[in-house]
Amino acid sequence: MIGNKKHIKHSFFLDLFFKDKCFPHFYKKITNTFLNSDVYNCSNSNLNINYSTYTVYDIPNYLVTEFIDSTSLKILTTQLYPGYIIDLTCFNNLEDYLNNHLGRPRKSQLKRYKKRLDLCINPTYKKFYGDISKDEYHLLFNQLKTITKHRFNQKEELNFELPFLELYEDIMYTLIRNKKACIFAIYDKKKPINITLNFIDDETIFHWNSCYDIDYQMFNLGHINMINHLEWAFKNGFKLFDMSRGDFHHKRKYINKNYIYNQQIIYNAKSFSASIIAHLTVQKLKTRYALIKILKKTNLHLWYGKYAKFKYLKVQSGKEKVVQKEIKVDFDILEIPEIKKLKQIDLLKNENTFLVKPFNYFLYKNQEFVDNVKIYVDKNDNKIYYFKGIKKHQKVIITN
Repeated sequence: MIGNKKHIKHSFFLDLFFKDKCFPHFYKKITNTFLNSDVYNCSNSNLNINYSTYTVYDIPNYLVTEFIDSTSLKILTTQLYPGYIIDLTCFNNLEDYLNNHLGRPRKSQLKRYKKRLDLCINPTYKKFYGDISKDEYHLLFNQLKTITKHRFNQKEELNFELPFLELYEDIMYTLIRNKKACIFAIYDKKKPINITLNFIDDETIFHWNSCYDIDYQMFNLGHINMINHLEWAFKNGFKLFDMSRGDFHHKRKYINKNYIYNQQIIYNAKSFSASIIAHLTVQKLKTRYALIKILKKTNLHLWYGKYAKFKYLKVQSGKEKVVQKEIKVDFDILEIPEIKKLKQIDLLKNENTFLVKPFNYFLYKNQEFVDNVKIYVDKNDNKIYYFKGIKKHQKVIITN
């Protein structure tokens, strides 16, 4: 919740919908127009107006709100940004979706992604829905925070997700046990390398937050994770897969419908100041929405990406820099030195984690299985490493 007693501001989902649908009493009914079903009904008509304005933001327009009759309140609505959704009722099952929406070539590509991942690291796929231990729950969130930091650093963008991850960790444990949320995770042995948080409401999955370990980016974890979700959704009778906001190219490939997020300002009609504040706020949001549409139409929004990187670099300039090891890879060497000149190392030790990404590239490129590859360091030069596989070998040199 944001605001004070006079001016309240709530997130439709995080403050109201996901918290036992604790909506204010001016909401009488909320209908899901995609499914033609009621998601909320209120029999309590007691209206206590102790605020000047009450703002609710991020309301999908397919969730249509109905208000109680009141001469004391007025409602203003304005658009915010687009949202994206997969209407699963348009397809019989996952195969039907893959064949008729994504297409057979894309379907084959997605199957190759999973086959390569399974071949190289033999991952474990887990879904936590209805039960999860506290230890596993906190392990997943700690890892999600870590990989999210790394992902934003790679993108050179300021991290806006972390404060929300703290919030999700506070609320999702009980929701998972009550089957109102679920976590999907892909593990490399005991390490989660892709984690997704989902909220559940009846026949709708809200695909809320997802991140992968960038050391495994060559395996296309996001796409594998997506198909895992859709397979589970079809098998368990879900009808909508809401992918939320964020206009990303990969998202547009999967969705078959879109919608608009709205913001509603409910204000005390008897207060002149409340009326002024409400109308000014709506006008500001309308201007912002129109400007964003113009920027996207003319591709000027791409400049925002450059500004975001500039802002990130400016913030980072005041911090102590972490020196990353720079490496050079010598692909496809025929032989490695004699074993007596080398020392085998454990990739799981902290001092060797810089090798994880090049090691994964080696597995991916050569279709080697992780347990069949040994990693060595040169006894006489600790800046030279070797990957010794069954099919191929590789030399890695630290250059800084």
